[in-house]
Amino acid sequence: MNMTPGIRKQQGLSLVELMIASVLGLLIMAGVIQLFLSSKATYRVQEGMSRVQEVGRYAVDRLSYDIRQAGYIGCGNLDRIPLNVIADDPPDFSPGRAVVGYEGGAGWTNPTTIAHVAATDVIEVRGASELSLTLTGNMAAENANIQVKDNRLGVKSGEALFITDCVAADLFRATTVSTEGGGTKVTIAHSEAKNSDNFLSKAYRADAEVMAFREKTYFVGRADGAADASLYLYDGNQALELVRGIEAFELEFGVDTNRDFAIDDYRGASSVADWNEVRSVRVALLVSTTEDVIPGAEAHSFDVLGRTVDVDDRRLRQVFSADIAVRNRLF
Repeated sequence: MNMTPGIRKQQGLSLVELMIASVLGLLIMAGVIQLFLSSKATYRVQEGMSRVQEVGRYAVDRLSYDIRQAGYIGCGNLDRIPLNVIADDPPDFSPGRAVVGYEGGAGWTNPTTIAHVAATDVIEVRGASELSLTLTGNMAAENANIQVKDNRLGVKSGEALFITDCVAADLFRATTVSTEGGGTKVTIAHSEAKNSDNFLSKAYRADAEVMAFREKTYFVGRADGAADASLYLYDGNQALELVRGIEAFELEFGVDTNRDFAIDDYRGASSVADWNEVRSVRVALLVSTTEDVIPGAEAHSFDVLGRTVDVDDRRLRQVFSADIAVRNRLF
């Protein structure tokens, strides 16, 4: 007789086992979800900070380039080269107008339809274009038309132009611009139609160069319906939005009060008595993400060149600053 006891086969899972398995599955799923949410939150913070740094660096770079170029008229300096102005409705350009600031926008006339954000500074920079046109030869007389090799500047009638040879300089308006020889020779006239006189200060030789007058204004504004403020550049024709998320824009100007070409003090725009003394500009911007990225609201206080900005929300912010030399006013 076979005395081996029978082995009972597994017929399924008991209710207790099913409940344990379900609980374990839920715990594992909860852990996975928590890990996903944590990773997503970390990614949003990292992405937000990357964007803030990208915006801040770009804004400082744009400001730095144009501020360094302020007062540029080629190879010379406005204090050493006499500037003869014959242009009608002459541009606001002189050694004392290469850089001009407006503290909190006070005294500034907004030429755009973009609303200026209160308590943010404004800066205007003026000078010649970095690109220049080369003369085809010597001018025959002071009132002769100017002939250049091309029109890479896109010069048009009525535009304000410089002509300089590092010894003298003239600021005039082009009355007509004509092209010959398939674009290899461009004639720029400067008649009395758009100038007080058609005579330049001298008959320039072939080593002279022609440059366009440039005036640029940086300000913080908010377009209609926009939730966030942006840094704008007004180039005399239109306002260009450069970057969003600018919450503060502060300026200080390094002045040389004894004319030894060294900075004696940094002052706000309202304390600058003579803009001809400005040798450098200190800029600071408070940049914010344009959406909430922090899990919970956090209170912070930011010092933006002496201006305190208090916040309490879920956005990331960082202050960017730089000291920028006005190169054409340093010698």
